[in-house]
Amino acid sequence: MGTELDSLPMNQPGFSWRRCLNTVGPVLALIAIYLLFAWIEPSFRSTAPMRNIARQTTPVAVAALGMTLVIISGGIDLSVGSAVALGAVAIAWLLEFFRHALGGDAGQL
Repeated sequence: MGTELDSLPMNQPGFSWRRCLNTVGPVLALIAIYLLFAWIEPSFRSTAPMRNIARQTTPVAVAALGMTLVIISGGIDLSVGSAVALGAVAIAWLLEFFRHALGGDAGQL
């Protein structure tokens, strides 16, 4: 004794706006945001802002890729923020420890 909803197929063949928006929606949103900023600030259309965005997002992207591999392989589940913080502390400690070997203040790097 099922209801009518139980007998409906869950995955209907053919075109679906919902499936289409799930697939290309994030790309369309990114294009809309880019066009909005280009309209508000015409200098945003140059390559300098894109290079700056790429430069600023690279550390988080590298950490996210590393954590993705760990999660996919079934290893431990660490948050990306913890991994970035641990890496920053390790680099700061190494720069402080090897300051004299580098020939000066580590902050000048």
